[in-house]
Amino acid sequence: MFTFLREFEFWDDRNKLRFFSITAGLLFAFGWWLFIDASLVVSAQNDSMIVPPQLFLPGVASSLSLIVIVSTDVAVIKEDEYGYHGDPRELYQIKALFWFSCLMLLFCFFVSIYVLIHVYSHGYGIRGKKPDSVYPGVALFLHSLSTIMATCLLRFARTDED
Repeated sequence: MFTFLREFEFWDDRNKLRFFSITAGLLFAFGWWLFIDASLVVSAQNDSMIVPPQLFLPGVASSLSLIVIVSTDVAVIKEDEYGYHGDPRELYQIKALFWFSCLMLLFCFFVSIYVLIHVYSHGYGIRGKKPDSVYPGVALFLHSLSTIMATCLLRFARTDED
């Protein structure tokens, strides 16, 4: 499925998971650091539009979806209703929560693209306040992108036994 993971076949599963977990954690931390830095830089420069609290929502929602996607068991997603040894409603609820989290992660990414283009690049602003800098929009976009990359690293580095 993912050919780049074949490069790490010579590693045992613990070292591979440790490497990808550290890399994903660094990506996740970099994304949050970048966005918080952008909001503090804009407020320190007395920009006409400081970063409103609403722009933190895509980051919080994508962080929650990262937690749900990574904590969902791989075997449960692959199971059908006949092979699952539990309540079939529970199986469908787990799958629905997993796919809802995937959609929420992508929605947060698209919201960050919209904020970058509409609010910051075109300079429309929020509530009549025009931004002086594009840096918070770029930081929000990179934050969402790094969260998606961290989710993919954590999700696809795991095996069925993890």
